Amino acid sequence: MEEIEKRETRYFWSGWFDGQSFRLLAAVFVLFSFVDLLATIRTMAVGVVKEGNALADAVLKHYGNPGFIVYKLLLVLLILGTTWIVNRTNPRLAHGVLWGGILLMAVITLCHLAIIVTFSGL
Repeated sequence: MEEIEKRETRYFWSGWFDGQSFRLLAAVFVLFSFVDLLATIRTMAVGVVKEGNALADAVLKHYGNPGFIVYKLLLVLLILGTTWIVNRTNPRLAHGVLWGGILLMAVITLCHLAIIVTFSGL
């Protein structure tokens, strides 16, 4: 008797929480981090807010925008490196961390954009 082969149903989101999509999630995280960096610098230029992160604020005061860019780059590399190491043993956790980072960066970026639009008269 022949066994009927089961077909696995795949959706566009299939694999988003397993090892197949780490590079995609990392790329999206980098994109949102870059947009957040640009929005933060623009928001600071408007002059109505200051950096809420005490360490980032200290870097901004001592090294200006170039130092802040290096700080953000190193922070993104640290997060990606850590999640890459975790991904080797626990992909679901690594993907959850990246998803959380993406959602957080999206909310922060939307807040920055709302401030820019409100106070720069765009």
